[in-house]
Amino acid sequence: MMIYIKRSDAVYGPYSIDEVRGYLSIGRLVASDFAQLEGTSEWIPLTSVPGIRIELPPRAIRMDKPLYSGKGVNIWTVVRDVLIINMLTFIGGVIVVLASDQPGFSSPRYVLGLAAANILFGTVGFIIVGYLAKGNRWRHLAYVAIGAWLFGLVNVFFGPANFIQWFFSVFSIGIMMVVGGGLSFEINKR
Repeated sequence: MMIYIKRSDAVYGPYSIDEVRGYLSIGRLVASDFAQLEGTSEWIPLTSVPGIRIELPPRAIRMDKPLYSGKGVNIWTVVRDVLIINMLTFIGGVIVVLASDQPGFSSPRYVLGLAAANILFGTVGFIIVGYLAKGNRWRHLAYVAIGAWLFGLVNVFFGPANFIQWFFSVFSIGIMMVVGGGLSFEINKR
């Protein structure tokens, strides 16, 4: 008996019953997948296929990609995504300057507004970057976070920040990465 598998809108197969059991055991197939037996037109839950016993498998793996592609990080997509995040935080900074009646780097209210805008716009940037990421999303987001943090040295040399402030900004960038990456996963669960 040959079986077709459907996940979202993608159809895979046909697979033999033994192949399906093997894919279930390694997590390439999960209980929420649908199956169509060869010669039928109806999609049924994979758990309803005779001879299939579903145990708790590991997290599902994309079926259209090998388990390990051997490809490294695409530096140009990292650069693009670092620029996306920095442009969004720049826009947030411009909004704070335009909204402030007395912009001044020493004013606590101004600094707090700038920090809030950077966190908000940076998190939105990580949502966008996470959504656009191909392959391992979290590894890509980590490279982008490191790039955005290093790009922040511009503020040390040409802006209002000092080295200590830049150094400890790694924590806020990490938080933006985790929150934005998590939200991007909720938007696009691939």
